[in-house]
Amino acid sequence: MAIVVAVALYVSLVLPVAMLPTEGLSSGLLCVTLYSFIAAEIALRITEKIFALLWPIVPILLADEAVPVRSVAVIMTVCDDLSLYHIEQLEELKCQGYDLYLLDDSTYAVELPKRLSWIVLSIRRRIRRGAKAGNLNNWLRLFGTKYDFCCVLDSDSIMPSETLLALRQAAAHPMNNRVAIFQTKIRPFFEGTTPLLTRLLGLGAVPRARVLGHVHARFNLVLSFGHNQLIRLSALRSVGGFAEDLSGEDTALTLDLAGRGWTTVLVDAWSYDSEPDSFSRYVRRTIRWARQTVELFHRGWIGVPLRLKFLLCRHLFAYLSLGIVITLLGISIWSGPTDIREVWGVISAGFKPAPSIFGTLVGGSVLITLVDFLLTYRLARSADAPRGLILLSIIWGVASCFLWVIPLTIGMFLSAIGRRTTFVPTNSPVQSRIRGLTLTSPAIILICYCSLQVILLTGLYHHPGSALIGFNGLWMSIGLTAPFLLVPYRVWRSLCNVWRCTLKQYQQRQE
Repeated sequence: MAIVVAVALYVSLVLPVAMLPTEGLSSGLLCVTLYSFIAAEIALRITEKIFALLWPIVPILLADEAVPVRSVAVIMTVCDDLSLYHIEQLEELKCQGYDLYLLDDSTYAVELPKRLSWIVLSIRRRIRRGAKAGNLNNWLRLFGTKYDFCCVLDSDSIMPSETLLALRQAAAHPMNNRVAIFQTKIRPFFEGTTPLLTRLLGLGAVPRARVLGHVHARFNLVLSFGHNQLIRLSALRSVGGFAEDLSGEDTALTLDLAGRGWTTVLVDAWSYDSEPDSFSRYVRRTIRWARQTVELFHRGWIGVPLRLKFLLCRHLFAYLSLGIVITLLGISIWSGPTDIREVWGVISAGFKPAPSIFGTLVGGSVLITLVDFLLTYRLARSADAPRGLILLSIIWGVASCFLWVIPLTIGMFLSAIGRRTTFVPTNSPVQSRIRGLTLTSPAIILICYCSLQVILLTGLYHHPGSALIGFNGLWMSIGLTAPFLLVPYRVWRSLCNVWRCTLKQYQQRQE
């Protein structure tokens, strides 16, 4: 049923475009080809959201008795992003008998306060190679034989004891003996002082988990998140540990395990992590994820099920779609009517009582865009997200794309030609540099944004009628106002900082 809906949506989007008359065969084929990729991404995204609301969650069998606590090691990786607060959250697991390890890969060795040093055993390797994968493999060589399972956490992870118990129960069930990775559902941990940007980014966590649990899990399309998960060490040793030649060690591990008959499942239990607290860190994480996806295609993945290869292509198209949309916008603007009076003849075709190709295209695009928006809104409301915050998140997300689309495209191109991305944790203060330039620095982002706007505005100057064709005017308006839509976030953050300082001074005077 899902396949039928996806194909129907795809055909309804592509067929009218393919039938439109074009001035040149080559330009027409280029536009139809690029648009077909966008249509496929839109059709799949809407289909996932529809069935995430209709289908029940795929349950994972849990045993009455969990695997022993002593057979599970809890390991937290750190790389210049140590959080004492998250170390403190491990105390409950320590008191329950878990062995806890802190894998320190920071530039300078971490020194924990005495009140926390008893919680974890800090492990630091002499030569830091292979990024996070090398750090985990070092622990696997030193201590892996002492345990049957390991629970992998990032420096910003919070693993509730009841969630880890559910993972151990899933691992103990005999029907799950070919499951290598038991992945939890992850949502951001919010405090009273959480920045607005972090809250906006965190709104997608629950809808994303619903799509994974209700749709992807049904087709065995769950990938490792890289943290907040329980790994069966016998399966990990069977593939030689984590892949150190790829920066995306989490997805690579899922594919390596799938090639040997192991699976990854999503357990219906929640754990927590942190979203980026600044725009540059958000962009850095997005570019890193996109580049890691491109790197995966340098391997052949012989023996990996076709469904997972399809999922990789889907992820790649999702990252490429933004650049394709901007390219189509540029083509549409530069090839639009030079006289604004010519536009009425094009627009009026969409409102004629008799059906027309252009009318089908405009009507179908508007309808599908509206359906996509309503489904996104419904999924977010299922997590009790505030209505105003949902709308602000959608607007902000679309606007911010104009600021980082060119750095994203450059980064993916570098990975495609063999340049491996540098692994930098999301909230680490260290910047990832390429040939002396930081793709996520504000100066580079601003230069790329201004260059893009100059190209689009120049085309709009020579072809003013193109602004009234389709969604061109809307996209141009969003693109031009993108920097100003980020200003309220900066103002809000500044006001919060002033309020915290004032409150702290007041409390000090009271004491």
